[in-house]
Amino acid sequence: LPKYPAVERDMALLIPEEITSNQVEQKIAAVGGEFLVKYRLFDVYKGKQIPKGFKSMAYNMLYQAKNKTLTDQEVSAIHNKIHQELQSSFGAKLR
Repeated sequence: LPKYPAVERDMALLIPEEITSNQVEQKIAAVGGEFLVKYRLFDVYKGKQIPKGFKSMAYNMLYQAKNKTLTDQEVSAIHNKIHQELQSSFGAKLR
């Protein structure tokens, strides 16, 4: 069992339809760093509430350090960095 607790966060994004989950996940993994220990796509949605040419993709992310308890500020900084990279790379917007 891990000695330090994990922090779980979700991120729902509006992403252009042509962007694949593999492309998004590669960016998440590259930017998440050592504290992002797990991530998974749990929802893809296209419907009336989603603008034409976009889809909604929701990811669950798990952050954890091996040597300390992460603060909310540390987790938020990494989570925001991931969002900023997805926004600049793919035009993703928080939903």
